Amino acid sequence: MVELAEKPRVYDPDETDVLPAQLYLACRPDEASGGLMLETRELSGQLVVLGYSTLDTFLAGCGADQPWTLLPTTKVREIACVREGSAMAPPTFRFSVAVDAPVPPEMNDSVKLVLVVVGD
Repeated sequence: MVELAEKPRVYDPDETDVLPAQLYLACRPDEASGGLMLETRELSGQLVVLGYSTLDTFLAGCGADQPWTLLPTTKVREIACVREGSAMAPPTFRFSVAVDAPVPPEMNDSVKLVLVVVGD
């Protein structure tokens, strides 16, 4: 049986030293563009994407009916970044990453979508 974190660990997308090299993410197809829309949720006043280190943890957290995509962490950072940082200011992100977290019922009411163009 897969164990999920009782309390989600939330990271900025540039914390690649602690994030897995790739993440399974909840998504929905965007029929208009042919791309994907990542599902984000509000957690403690912060917008997060649910990222899972393995397919087993994804299925345990989101269920078998939830569409998913597997993306490298570098692509997640690229999607999340609104403004690159400098030596004086950190980057600005539109969402953070909650890793290997169960989806509490109250988070299902706060789903927002972020359009993603997957490919080169």
